[in-house]
Amino acid sequence: MAGDAPEGNYTFIPGGFSIDLKGGHNIVAGEPFDATIKAMTCSTGSNNELVENYNGTKLLDFSTQYQAPKKAADPNDPIIVEIVKGIHIEPSTGASKQAKVEFSKGVSELLTLRYRDAGVIAWHVSDPNCTGSNCFLTSNKTKEAKALRKQLPNGLTGSVAINARPWMFAICPLTFNGKMNFD
Repeated sequence: MAGDAPEGNYTFIPGGFSIDLKGGHNIVAGEPFDATIKAMTCSTGSNNELVENYNGTKLLDFSTQYQAPKKAADPNDPIIVEIVKGIHIEPSTGASKQAKVEFSKGVSELLTLRYRDAGVIAWHVSDPNCTGSNCFLTSNKTKEAKALRKQLPNGLTGSVAINARPWMFAICPLTFNGKMNFD
């Protein structure tokens, strides 16, 4: 691993959102790429399971966190991941901070995303209606809800690393007065 050694506190949680990027984590800046979001739990050992009763239209929150570079070139106008296609996404405007996403048996519809800059980022997804302190999935007194409370201590939240390379590099000849020489 190049660069600074990772440091800090790490917390492993037994469930949350898992984000699958269909073409892998390496994308081309400005080009659309597809993703699905899965509501997951880890009930025993390494057995990941879908939260199959996570269904219907969900209002989710999204955020983009710079990794490399560590901050936006213009902190007042950072470039963020955009959702450009989805069932409830207006094609002319897209969505970036909050959107309605359709789920069936814990798996979201296919979303088309775009990130317009090069670098490494983390894209975060969370359900504001399913936090560690209050979640509609764990609010009743059933055995399943009690088990989910343990498996979703932070509610439904997750993130994915995205590595975006430039679309192209342009090397242009040096010209004076529109000519291809130095006369």
